[in-house]
Amino acid sequence: MSRPTSHGSLEQDRPATSADVAKRAGVSRATVSYILNGKPGVSFAEETKQAVLRAAEELHYRPNPAARSLAAGSGPIVMVMSNQPHNAMTSRTIGVLSRDFAKRGMLATVVQVADSIETTAAAITALNPRAALLVFPEAGELGARLEEAGIRVVSFAAGAPGISVGSLQVDYLQQQGHSRLAFADVVDSHSFGVLPRRTEVIEACAAAGFLEPLADEVARDGVGAADLVAQWHRAGVTAVCAYNDEVAIAVLFGIREAGLRCPEDIAVIGCDDIPAAAVAYPTLTTLSFDLAPNVTWFVDTLLHRIGMADEPENPTMPVARIVRRASA
Repeated sequence: MSRPTSHGSLEQDRPATSADVAKRAGVSRATVSYILNGKPGVSFAEETKQAVLRAAEELHYRPNPAARSLAAGSGPIVMVMSNQPHNAMTSRTIGVLSRDFAKRGMLATVVQVADSIETTAAAITALNPRAALLVFPEAGELGARLEEAGIRVVSFAAGAPGISVGSLQVDYLQQQGHSRLAFADVVDSHSFGVLPRRTEVIEACAAAGFLEPLADEVARDGVGAADLVAQWHRAGVTAVCAYNDEVAIAVLFGIREAGLRCPEDIAVIGCDDIPAAAVAYPTLTTLSFDLAPNVTWFVDTLLHRIGMADEPENPTMPVARIVRRASA
């Protein structure tokens, strides 16, 4: 274990980290990162800067070489989106991340996956990216292709690293007294690039001791939703986890068309908190993400996963929260 010495440095069994520097200087890791990496658009008091520089010198701290190589890269950070339709939450997320990358002197761009992995990989590789952030948990063959081309790859969920949408939905419904659930998936959920939220819900139900949830695809225009909802109701389902708010609104339509009531007969919870969720009938309980207060943590976590930054401190505020409305 590293121990302080009489000279004010560390007796090193390991290299000093930004956490060591932050502790010595009495600041956060994010402050250390901004000061030592010279992030544009961020300023600190001279006293704070000197405290960080002095602590780094005393501890013989050297920034991660991979992080320095990132700053020297020639291409953009590529955010690789799924081939499913995007909504207001997706647009907000892209905007927040792009602005934070820009503050670090990094250009960020978006590529949406095509039906062909070869076409998608070629398009990304042609950009000569500093890194590719795949906005779905499993990189799969696309990730392997990019890594073979020498591109750093990290996969992450649409909300935040380490957050399971399915678990949050199931936990909430369990608190409301539901135990027999169904999952309403997006059409073509088997296609390349879709978030495996169905698996998350299945695993969360198993962890809660519930029966495996019934699951099927629901078209966003509501075609066939009434018949499917009626089947679920006959099977004893009392609540539905939806892939996103658009699918949840289609389920609400199906409930009405089937002559059932929400939430009395079947409750529904969505994901994303799009504007339409607040005016759906009944108004939609959903999962909301707010990256803005924690965007530095979010980006640092992503870069840490590919060895380009130190592990950040825990977020200052919750990234995901339940917005409780009338549907559940």
